[in-house]
Amino acid sequence: MRIILDANIFISYLLAPDKPRTITEVVEHCFENPAIEMVVPRQLLEEISRTVRAKKYLRSNIHDEDLTELLEAIELVALTPQMLDDIPRIFADPNDDYLFAYALVEEIDYLVTGDRLMLELRNVEGVKIIEVTEFWQILELDR
Repeated sequence: MRIILDANIFISYLLAPDKPRTITEVVEHCFENPAIEMVVPRQLLEEISRTVRAKKYLRSNIHDEDLTELLEAIELVALTPQMLDDIPRIFADPNDDYLFAYALVEEIDYLVTGDRLMLELRNVEGVKIIEVTEFWQILELDR
């Protein structure tokens, strides 16, 4: 199974990585399960870092060491595809279009996000856009 976890999933995880909750279970399962191939474009790593550093609430609640550790862990286990030149417009927020472009090129099964505008589309050209609780249910069924 090939997936992309949106930046908001990783950032939510960083806010409480030791707290038992669905988002924590999903992120940790994705790191540990060899049947799941996480695809993480460079832009996604940059978005995670930029967002945490730009927002005061996140800077106050996420330690630099935890952010660095997560980014390094992602780079160790995830597939980092080549940069894409041509990114089509699909989402209401053009800053999210790169996720869809990589999802198509990398033949992603699931794009997991908390972004309501992206979730409204549900399925675009075979890429299922789902929230974390839905993805957790899919993982539970595969066990």
